[in-house]
Amino acid sequence: MLYIRARPEALAKRLAGRWVCRAQSHTYHEEFRPPKVPGVCDVDGSGLYQRDDDRPEAVTARARVFLESTAPLIDHYRGKGVLVEVDGEKPIAEVTESLMAALPERA
Repeated sequence: MLYIRARPEALAKRLAGRWVCRAQSHTYHEEFRPPKVPGVCDVDGSGLYQRDDDRPEAVTARARVFLESTAPLIDHYRGKGVLVEVDGEKPIAEVTESLMAALPERA
């Protein structure tokens, strides 16, 4: 069982910065992958918008509900010795690398 561990503030920073292109849903992030021109898609020139569920208040509420509802599961799998915790506050490439390393080899 994979668990990406991160503080709610770190989750909010990562999730609340997402923006999406109106034409073809290309994704951007204010800090980690900003468009060349603010508010404009690099690929097709359409406007960018922020989905309601990516707004800071929505992200904070989602993180709180997730942590409340999954805490018992995290403890359960930790107790079984099958929980693999990944530090979700590291740079995105490191988180991805840790997740890939934790996956069992595919046949």
